[in-house]
Amino acid sequence: MTLFVKLLSRFQQAAPQSDAMLADGIHPPTQMNAVLERERARADRNAGCFSVIVFSVADCDVRRLSQEAKKRVRCIDDVGWIDRNSLGVLVVDCSVETAQQIAR
Repeated sequence: MTLFVKLLSRFQQAAPQSDAMLADGIHPPTQMNAVLERERARADRNAGCFSVIVFSVADCDVRRLSQEAKKRVRCIDDVGWIDRNSLGVLVVDCSVETAQQIAR
């Protein structure tokens, strides 16, 4: 099972998020799932790449993390919920190595 398939299965199992968790332009799980599927199709069609950085939010200030994520991403990137405890950042045209640097 590929990492992408594992991420998609987590989206499908995610519980709906409350409106408060969707503040600041953060996609809910269902929308983030669609964004990832669209990006995968684009990357496959153009032989491109993308990365998804996943942050565990179980023990942190969710509002601060989401604000920081939105400040640090480019306008072509997306931020959204994977599940109740995981915030994902889709970074377009980004290798794994570059994504690891961004995550730090």
